[in-house]
Amino acid sequence: MKRKKSNLPEAVPAAQSAPAASQSGAPTKKRPRATPRQRRARILMLVLVILIILGVWVFRYPKSYVNMFIGHYDGTTSVVEGMNGLERSEEEQAALLPLQQAFDDWKETHLRDEVSVTASDGVELQGGLYDAKSDVTVILLHTFDGSSADSDYLFASYYAEQGYNILLPDSRDHGESGGESVTYGLLEGDDVKCWVKLLLERYGADHQIILHGETLGGNAALAGAAAVQADEALAGSVRFVVAESPVVNLYAEARYLMANQFHLPGFMVAIGDWFARDSLGCSMRNVDLTQMTQGLDLPLLVLQGTEDTVVDPEQVQTFCDGYAGPVEQISGECAHGMVYATRQEDCEQALDGLIGRYISTH
Repeated sequence: MKRKKSNLPEAVPAAQSAPAASQSGAPTKKRPRATPRQRRARILMLVLVILIILGVWVFRYPKSYVNMFIGHYDGTTSVVEGMNGLERSEEEQAALLPLQQAFDDWKETHLRDEVSVTASDGVELQGGLYDAKSDVTVILLHTFDGSSADSDYLFASYYAEQGYNILLPDSRDHGESGGESVTYGLLEGDDVKCWVKLLLERYGADHQIILHGETLGGNAALAGAAAVQADEALAGSVRFVVAESPVVNLYAEARYLMANQFHLPGFMVAIGDWFARDSLGCSMRNVDLTQMTQGLDLPLLVLQGTEDTVVDPEQVQTFCDGYAGPVEQISGECAHGMVYATRQEDCEQALDGLIGRYISTH
């Protein structure tokens, strides 16, 4: 007997009953490709982020430079201590130690008289005077970030041996003195003039004065000598000037320092100059030692290391070549501030000559 065909559909095998699925159990979807507009937006965003980072970098470092070397902010000392060319080798430290120790020993036997003057802009300036009862006083002007309390004053022991009084002022915005910025001679020159007035009032109009400074102090000494010479009441009191590694032009010096210390491009100085105008009241280009000393013709001794990475030796040479008065130079194959330690005999012979020619003995 034949079986009747069922009207029901035949069963389909399970493997064939469901649509093919991916191995993960879900169908894959292709990620839509970014449109040209979206790609341009992403590139623009990346460029914007890079520009912001570069902008912060470009503005941060010039402003930091101005804050350090003009504003003299609290973190300056740590930066200065880490600068290339200021670290001392064991040999250099051995040469410096006797010079430092000799002056320290001398100070222990001489009373420090705390003295002060008021600058022409009202800033109170402090200093220490060691009175040796001499008719000659040496004003020793410390370098940047120094003070009358902790600077080396390598030449001090030489002057002490001559029996001279020694005045150690704190430069404005340093030590115990007031002031909010460092101007590399623009204001410091008049400050030195105030100290000269103090000495003449104390010791008499015929008192003889030697100005001696390093870097910032060298600028103060030279600008101060020009200010004193231009004042009829004071002219003749300063007999000669000694300057080691003076800053000839602040803008050019900033470029030199940026390249040699911070390895940054020179265009950043132009940005820094914009920030500096608030502190200086002028461009760094106008802080120019040649302009500040126009007409100055006092005898001058200049010391400069040829391997100085802080102050440009070529600028110093250019300044000496154009100086109006008699100038003597002593250079050494040494780093910043090391000329006396490496050529002590030559330096002292030069000073002996200046003293013999320009200091009167009564």
